[in-house]
Amino acid sequence: MGTELESLSKRLQKVERQNRTLRITAVAALALIGGVVLVGAAAPKPKTVEAEKFVVLDEQGRKRAELGMSEENSVGLALSDKKGERRAALRLTRLGRPSLVLQDAHGDERAKLDLGVEPSLTLSDKTGAVRLNLGINIAKTRDLRETPSFRLFGAQGKVIWEAP
Repeated sequence: MGTELESLSKRLQKVERQNRTLRITAVAALALIGGVVLVGAAAPKPKTVEAEKFVVLDEQGRKRAELGMSEENSVGLALSDKKGERRAALRLTRLGRPSLVLQDAHGDERAKLDLGVEPSLTLSDKTGAVRLNLGINIAKTRDLRETPSFRLFGAQGKVIWEAP
């Protein structure tokens, strides 16, 4: 009976050691996991999102806005109506010259503000014919003087009034 009692006592001591080791391991693992979670939660959130293109879709999956780079290495923002037709575009060319184009419901260009070498505002009718042009022309003189111009065009595209 004494040997059985000793054997049982040794087995009980072994189980208690294993139990103690298991508890220490479990507490250490929980502490490690808790630390990782706290560090992750405290990590700073990025303040910048970088991409070559951003596309905004409506609830039907139609493209409503697009911001990105073009094949010509210019950057632009295009806005579309609920039918997905492009209605406005703001572009900055690779040379840094901005332009704003407004289109009608059929996608035809109706107004354009171009700040290129010779800045201008152009309005077109529904057929696409230019009807008004307001601009600044660079004179073909040595001093490259800038002179304003204002032109009204008839339906056939001929100038019907201009100043100066």
